[in-house]
Amino acid sequence: MRRWPPRFVCGLYAVALLGSTPVRPASALGQDPPPPDSLAPPDSVVSDSALAVLDSAEAPPDTATAVDSLIAFDLPEFTGGARADQTGWSFEWDHDEIMASAAVSLGELLSEVPGILVLLGGDYGAPVGASTYGVGGGGMRIFRDGFELYPFAGGVPDLSRIGLGGIERIRVTRNLGGMTVELFSLTHNDGRTFSLIEVGTGESDTNLFRGALAAPRSLGGSLGISLERIDTKGSGGNEPGNFAGTWFRYQWHRGDRLGVALDYRSMRSETDLEPSPSALSRTDWVVRARGRSGGLTGEMFFGTSSHGLPEASDTSGVGPGVRYEGGNRRQFGGRAEYAGSGAWALGEARYFPGSRLPALRIDGSVGYSRDSWGGVEGRYERSTWEDDGLQARSVRAWTAPLAGVISLFASIEDGDYGTRRSVVSELVSPGDPLAEEDSLPAAESLFGVAARSGRRIGAALQWRGALASGAAISASADTIFPLALAPETEAEAVPGLAERQGLEFRGRIPVPWIDGLSMEGHYMSWDAHAPYLPRTSYGGALVFHRTYLESGNFEWWWRAGLRGHSELTLPTLASADANGARAFVSTPVFRYWYARTQARILTVRIFVRWDNLTGNPELQYFPDRVLPAWRTIFGIRWTMFN
Repeated sequence: MRRWPPRFVCGLYAVALLGSTPVRPASALGQDPPPPDSLAPPDSVVSDSALAVLDSAEAPPDTATAVDSLIAFDLPEFTGGARADQTGWSFEWDHDEIMASAAVSLGELLSEVPGILVLLGGDYGAPVGASTYGVGGGGMRIFRDGFELYPFAGGVPDLSRIGLGGIERIRVTRNLGGMTVELFSLTHNDGRTFSLIEVGTGESDTNLFRGALAAPRSLGGSLGISLERIDTKGSGGNEPGNFAGTWFRYQWHRGDRLGVALDYRSMRSETDLEPSPSALSRTDWVVRARGRSGGLTGEMFFGTSSHGLPEASDTSGVGPGVRYEGGNRRQFGGRAEYAGSGAWALGEARYFPGSRLPALRIDGSVGYSRDSWGGVEGRYERSTWEDDGLQARSVRAWTAPLAGVISLFASIEDGDYGTRRSVVSELVSPGDPLAEEDSLPAAESLFGVAARSGRRIGAALQWRGALASGAAISASADTIFPLALAPETEAEAVPGLAERQGLEFRGRIPVPWIDGLSMEGHYMSWDAHAPYLPRTSYGGALVFHRTYLESGNFEWWWRAGLRGHSELTLPTLASADANGARAFVSTPVFRYWYARTQARILTVRIFVRWDNLTGNPELQYFPDRVLPAWRTIFGIRWTMFN
């Protein structure tokens, strides 16, 4: 008889306790519930049950009055253009949706997006990369409040060094040439001091802590602070790892149209896996000034980023040293956006001093949309890599639902994209300052350029809460560069496929006889596999979400499903066989069963998650980097105001 781990059983007890609680649904279906922290006035009928007391909880009168009298200022926001929700281009999470998800890291959140392949180099603390539509190095850009988090080593930013602490909103845009991830820090629009405590524990000695504070009135401006840490002993208890981060921001406001902000973030990850460095850290400082006049919003910013490998061994025998990859990088930038009457235009410029980065990046977009007929958007990107100027263009369009049911959409892209193709490192003594970009040795093979193009045409059908979306895809790339994060730092650029044809589908069907229950799924298929592009990928789940009590003070989510893909090919050559031939390394079929549940009582959330329910012993993205056979994590997330 199989013996279930004790934390797994504890998680089941927690779910059983939640499921046995007598609850009644909100009487008025179709109405939006109050905000999660709202406390409704007492019901007219007195009840002895605990939930009736919960339903009748009332906020102190002086608190409500104080909130109404507050006028909170924040920096003006950039809208970023139109978002066509059902076309499959953009996916977005607000703070409540981030809290409702079971993700405890950015990589886990991105893995929920159809068509995005998140490659884990191991358990928590190991390097994490991501790819979409088979795009390798140079295929992902990440921005935090407009500041670009450029990769220090490898072809994409390492997600293990980008935390969720202090993040309020996330927007992901998929393109055939790559994807962009936009992170937005906590704001003070609510007008009250906000704090969050998140703690959890689980199998493999996994422990989680995250805390955040956002004070709209502090030290003559506004203040934001966050701390986070996740640690584990990894697969089999023999692969310890962790990551920890800090965020601090101070803003000074001149009304609600002008402000200056100082932003600091630091993230450190550690793992004992080879060939990953034992410890990696990333630190970003940013100073920005932002203002708005009418429909025009502008910003200027300056920042520095540094990346270190503390306590690295000095192979020369001199003694311990600190190796810095890419040195201390500076970034100067500006953004300007106009939005009004359905039209928008956004221009961005970022300058990176030193020849080891693209010296200049310019991004622009312009578009127009109307609820009655749809919209159109054009994007342009130009970057300078040493002496090469690269350009990329894209156009997309979509229609409003025809007859209120079906929408059509299409996009076309073409351009050249640059990427890092090797790691630049410099060993310096502990007392030396960070190596600057210009001081590092020359490397002709540091950068690579890939020409990518593609088309995507599809339709989305919506009817009575159901959604069915499908698209035909054609994509080509002359070269596929590796992500070049551990454990594939030795991977090589490989020729791309002349043209790949694919289909993708996404759907949601409500279960009519159970309020709040639906079936969701996605599927992608290609005519040929390539590095980072499994021939098929899929996902499906039963999803439940329902708000109980007329006050909305009790809410319950759960999800149980499967994600997977066919054999994954990597741009790494295996050892020669008996005939001297060398094939690309590949990993077996990936099939991952999971379950999640969460309950919110007032502002306290209790969550439980189960990973790899079937105990798949070959769950891996890279050879010999097997993920935990199964794991249960449970904990609480507590939001507090005032």
